[in-house]
Amino acid sequence: MGDQILKEVAVRLMSNMRAVDVVSRYGGEEFMVAMPNTTEEAALIAADRVRALISGTPVYVDGQALMITTSAGVAQVKHGEQLRDVFRRADDALYKAKQAGRNCVLAAGTKKAA
Repeated sequence: MGDQILKEVAVRLMSNMRAVDVVSRYGGEEFMVAMPNTTEEAALIAADRVRALISGTPVYVDGQALMITTSAGVAQVKHGEQLRDVFRRADDALYKAKQAGRNCVLAAGTKKAA
């Protein structure tokens, strides 16, 4: 069942991002979306749009409708920053979003979820 849900989440991500965006499975049940030439504000809007789509539309597995939620951490690349540091900041924001009650989006460096 978990694999079918992950596949559906991947389809929803890929079909709701721009052609230049890169969607990949980062590990376990985590996905990463790289959005070139995008402001943090625009990335937050996109992440929240996908979050609402995922939580607002059931996933059907073996004829059963399942409601799922997602949380997201967003980090914008800083000048001269290593990618591992961007990933760490995004992961920290994701962890805080989950602590804030899940089904929310949080930018790196902020304390309140959107």
